[in-house]
Amino acid sequence: LSTNSIGLRGPEILDKPITGTSRIICFGDSITLGHGVGDGETYSAVLEKRLRETGLNAEVVNAGTHRYDSGKMLVLLRELITLKPAVVTICPGVNDTIGQEEHSNPALFSLDLTDERYDEVLSLFRQNLRDFVSFARENGAETVFIVPPVSSTFPFPDFAKYAKEILSLATELNIPILNLESLFSQEERRDGLVLVADGSTHKLVTYMDGKAQTVFEAPRNHGGRNLISDEIYDFLDSQPFSQRLSITSTHPNEEGHRLIAESLLPIMTNLLQ
Repeated sequence: LSTNSIGLRGPEILDKPITGTSRIICFGDSITLGHGVGDGETYSAVLEKRLRETGLNAEVVNAGTHRYDSGKMLVLLRELITLKPAVVTICPGVNDTIGQEEHSNPALFSLDLTDERYDEVLSLFRQNLRDFVSFARENGAETVFIVPPVSSTFPFPDFAKYAKEILSLATELNIPILNLESLFSQEERRDGLVLVADGSTHKLVTYMDGKAQTVFEAPRNHGGRNLISDEIYDFLDSQPFSQRLSITSTHPNEEGHRLIAESLLPIMTNLLQ
């Protein structure tokens, strides 16, 4: 992984875009950063290449940062706005859901789905996204929302609440959106591994050419934020399963990043033309 003089992944960045070149900055966490893939394989790098192939003079900056949540992405936007982007993307929600101690929402780590304070945490997430869009607009940049490509084996089912907030705000604020959770889920059900809730049981189902086969099942956890039992993860660790598009339950592989870039391409083409 190579970084430039301001700590972002990728080549050096001029203070201002070259005349005639549109700059896009992609904000996010380790998904955007490109955990597990090469410098030229991240969706930001592939998107830049594809935009140029279509005849658009575009530069795409990777501002993904390991373990960043929506609050830290907002702070980083304020720091990088001097780079004069025409478009900014934000792919938030995973680390807001996890709520580790070093994040902007440390209280979340101790909450569960029934905690009455959970609404306060979601409200903060919603406000961070509103402020992100407002600040970008005030500085002449369009925003694109990206729902992260979280798989069914992601251990925190309350991520669905964050995805719902992103989708709702996109409609309310008239923001273009790419729903990677939905897109990757569709791909998994054609050729991949899916965790399915069936009453009090979780089932691991493999799909090949759209045909399903249950390979393991275990009781669901009750209470707390992680409803997926250790038995499920122990089984996954013991088997040579691999997803076509992902390295982990949140991180795309090279093919996954290509799919993201191709899905962003028409959105960006529409915004930049």
